[in-house]
Amino acid sequence: MQDKQNRREAIRAYKEKDDIGGLYRYIDATHNWKSSVLCTPNLDGLKSKLEFSKRIKGCPEPAIQAYFEQYGADLLEIEVIETLKRQPDQDIPGFRKDIKELLELYKERNKDE
Repeated sequence: MQDKQNRREAIRAYKEKDDIGGLYRYIDATHNWKSSVLCTPNLDGLKSKLEFSKRIKGCPEPAIQAYFEQYGADLLEIEVIETLKRQPDQDIPGFRKDIKELLELYKERNKDE
C-alpha cells in the first residue's frame, strides 16, 4: 500500500514539475572549447542525456561529433545561456516554437560570437 502511495506522489510531482527549456552550449574548459549555441525544450533532460552519454562513452549531440571523436564526452559540461519556462496554458509545440525563436534572436544579437 505504501509503495502505491509513493508511486502516486512521484507521478503527481512529475506532472507538476515546471517545464524549463532554453539555450545552451557544450563547453570543455580544459581544451578551451565550446560548441555553437543550441536549444532544447527540456534542460533537465539534456543534463541527464549528457550524464548518460558519459557513462556509455557515447556522443550526446550530433552537432559536436568532431569534438567527441577527438576528446570523448568526459570533459564536457553544459553552459546554460538563457532559460524559458513553459506557461501552464501553452502546448508543447508552441513552447518548442518559442525556444527556436529565442535561439534565432540570440544568434541575431550575437553575430560576432
